[in-house]
This record gives sequence, structure tokens and C-alpha cells, in this order.
Amino acid sequence: MTAQPEPIGQHPGLIAVLEESRELGFLGQGPIGVHIRHSLAMAVVLDGLVGGRHSVDVLDLGAGGGVPGLVMALARPHWAIHLLDASSRRCTFLAASLATLGIEGRVRVVQGRAEELGRDPLLRGRFDAVVARSFAAPSVTAECGRGFLDSHSWMVVAEPPEGAERRWGPGLAELALEDMGRCSSDGFSFQALHTTGPCPDRYPRRNGVPAKRPLF
Repeated sequence: MTAQPEPIGQHPGLIAVLEESRELGFLGQGPIGVHIRHSLAMAVVLDGLVGGRHSVDVLDLGAGGGVPGLVMALARPHWAIHLLDASSRRCTFLAASLATLGIEGRVRVVQGRAEELGRDPLLRGRFDAVVARSFAAPSVTAECGRGFLDSHSWMVVAEPPEGAERRWGPGLAELALEDMGRCSSDGFSFQALHTTGPCPDRYPRRNGVPAKRPLF
């Protein structure tokens, strides 16, 4: 009989990597298993939004703690995943984690500010989806992630539990983004945004401006 692969939630290498992430201060509190479940739930939501497509180019915005990007990379080996973070220390950790998990050949770590890299010709408009967990306020997340998306792409952002105050405003239209409402999986909530055309040329604005002058 062929041995069955270890369930992602019990993957010893992943658990060790995320424990190290917490020790370094890159990952928040709570059981490691809950962080993994949350990331897997986000992957399920994205699966549904892209119609179960086999090949999906995904950018994890602010990936330094390893979630959801590392979990998604193990759970969806057919997805092409980029892990973006501004911190050289966190990117060094992510690069080492890829080697530990044996996925360095198909996952890329990208260091830099999202406001700048969202204008890089090699990255602008390249991705089918941007995912974000604890990156920034909704307006900042939407603007910083928008430059990476093409005209028919998705953004999936981790949200507070259902019933919490709505956090997404009409300023999304400025970014050619449409609020597609909340999605849920395994008890976790996510905001879905869909692009309505190319990213307007003026976005994202220069470093720090999205936070200082939010669109909504």
C-alpha cells in the first residue's frame, strides 16, 4: 500500500516552522493548529472564488509569520505562491522555512514595500489572487494589494467573526474593486473583493500614503 501523506494540520515540519515563527515574534498567540486551520479555510474560500482552477498565482501580502502562505503552499502544491514582506529578517526566516519544508523550488520570497512592488513591471497585474491576514487596516490592505492584481482577480482578507461591524467602504471603487461580501469556512470569516478592471495608474500611492490618507 502507498503511504498516505501527513495531514497538513499534523505536518511536523510545518508545526516546527510556525513554532519558530512565534518564538521570533512573527506569529500571534493561539494554538498552532488554529493558525493552520485558518489558513486552510482561506484556501478553501479562494478555491471557491476561482472556480476550483488547478493553477492559480497567489501573492501573500505581509507573509512574514508564514500564514497563510506556507500552509497554502503545502495544501495546494499546484498553486504558484509568492510570499511578500518588507522585513529582511522575516524574509530570511521565510526563505529558510521553504528549505525546511522542501518547497523552495516552487514558492518565492519577495522582499520590499507593497507600495513600490505593486508598481514593479514584473509583479504589477500578475496575480490571480492576493491573500492577506493581519496586514493593515482594510483601506491600506486594499490599496497595497491592488497593484498586483489583473482585471479579473480576487483579494481575500481575513476578517473578524460574523456580526462584527462592516469595515469596507465605497472608496473601493477608486481602486476598481468590488465588495463581494463575506465568505466563511470552518468557522472563520473572510472578505472577498473582485477587480472590475485594470488597476488605476495612480495606485498604489507612494510609501506610507495609503495609511496616512486612507481612501475609506
